[in-house]
Amino acid sequence: MLEIKKMRLPTCEEWDRLVDITNGDDNWMHWNDMHSWCQDVASVLASRRAVRGWVSARRRNDRYATTRNAHLGFRPVVEILNPDPLTPDGTIVTVGTLYMDSKPVKVPQSPTRNGDIPDYIPGAKLEMREALNDPSYQVQAIKAGDVLIADRVLLKNISWDDIAETIETAEPITTRVSSVLEQLLKENAENLADPGDVYAQGYHDAIVDAMKMLGFSIDEKYFD
Repeated sequence: MLEIKKMRLPTCEEWDRLVDITNGDDNWMHWNDMHSWCQDVASVLASRRAVRGWVSARRRNDRYATTRNAHLGFRPVVEILNPDPLTPDGTIVTVGTLYMDSKPVKVPQSPTRNGDIPDYIPGAKLEMREALNDPSYQVQAIKAGDVLIADRVLLKNISWDDIAETIETAEPITTRVSSVLEQLLKENAENLADPGDVYAQGYHDAIVDAMKMLGFSIDEKYFD
C-alpha cells in the first residue's frame, strides 16, 4: 500500500515531463477534449491559472481561477512517502480511491467533456484514500520523476479555487488576493504616466488603501 504524503495539482513542468514520458499519447494521458488545471499562475494576469490539454498534449492556455465548466477538470498529483528510486518513469501505479465528501468517486471511463467525468460538488472535501477492491474506483497514475500523475481528469466543473481551498494545493487565499491587487496596480501604471488622468490616480489610491487595510505588503515603487 502506498503511503500518500500529499495530493495536489501538477505543475506545468511536471505536465511536460509526463508528455515526454508518454510521447503525448492520448491513450495514456487522456488529454483530448479536456483541460486539466495546473498550479502555475498565468504570466499576464495573476487571477488566471494554467490549463493544459484539450487539442494537443502540450497545449497551454489559462483560465480565471474561479472558472467552472464541463471541459475543465481536476487531475491530481500524488506525492508518496519513501518512493522507490528504482521504479522507472512511465510505470502505471494504482494510487488509491478519490473521495468527495467521504463518498468514493468512480473513475471515468470516457474522460472527456461529454463523457462520464463526475461533477464536483461545490464545497465538498476531496481526499485520496487506500484503493477500494473494485477496479471502477481505483485511480491509475503515471510515474513522472518523484510524483505520480493521474492518467485522466477525475472531476469536472471544478475551479482552481475549489481545488486550492479543499486540498490546500496552492498559496492561501490571502496571498492570491494580494497578488491580484498588485497585478491591478501594475496594469494601471501606464495610465498613471498621464498626470491628467484623475481616474487612474484615484484607482491607484483605492487599491493601495485596500492593501494597507488588509495588511498586505506593498512594493515601494507604487508610491512613486
